[in-house]
Amino acid sequence: METPKPKTLMIFDFDHTLVNGNSNVEIQRFQTIPFTKEIRELCRSGQNYMGVIYSILHDKGVTPEEMKARILTISLLPGMKELFTYLSSDKYEVIIVSDANTVFIEWILTEYGIRQQVRDIYSNPAEFNSDGKLIMKHYHYQNSCDLSSPNMCKGDIVDKHVRKRQLEGVEYTRLCYVGDGGNDYCPSLRLSSKDYVFVRADYDLENMINENPGELKAKVILWSSGRAILDTLKTFDA
Repeated sequence: METPKPKTLMIFDFDHTLVNGNSNVEIQRFQTIPFTKEIRELCRSGQNYMGVIYSILHDKGVTPEEMKARILTISLLPGMKELFTYLSSDKYEVIIVSDANTVFIEWILTEYGIRQQVRDIYSNPAEFNSDGKLIMKHYHYQNSCDLSSPNMCKGDIVDKHVRKRQLEGVEYTRLCYVGDGGNDYCPSLRLSSKDYVFVRADYDLENMINENPGELKAKVILWSSGRAILDTLKTFDA
């Protein structure tokens, strides 16, 4: 059996990284939904905040089709389509690690014709029930990482993906993490000196890195469009 060739693992956040907006914020624009005492009580009872929002939208008559149309108003960031076309090479493996949900991510990837480039999606699982209400669960529960939210430690997800693929015979030449937010700091810290963190300029992740100089081992590259990421990847393959 042929030995698999080493690959570069590309790890993408979703909101404000792959797409030019926040899917959770966009879906709430159907209605002005104040964070009322009732919503706080529902969240305290164990329901997640966005799950409560989806229930409210359903009660107000918002249909799955309307939700999809709204999500698809969010565009990819400039250069991302070209970047993902380049990543179709067998030199690369692409995963998404996001605190959005699987339904919204699948809609966007399919709409823009890049679903086939993504091997795995790690996000909060969601699906519509028979009544047309979007039901979302937390990805997992964790209390071991203070840098992450209870429902998602992205660093843990990346580590487990790498170990799983190693058991399947896949080795990575380097890991490249592409993100923008505070919850992208933990996985960035876990990368080695041979790896890269592509940090969206003027977003929270850049601020956190600047506030903690010398903490990251990986090379940090600022970007504002997918083309800047693509230009760096081309130097790997030159």
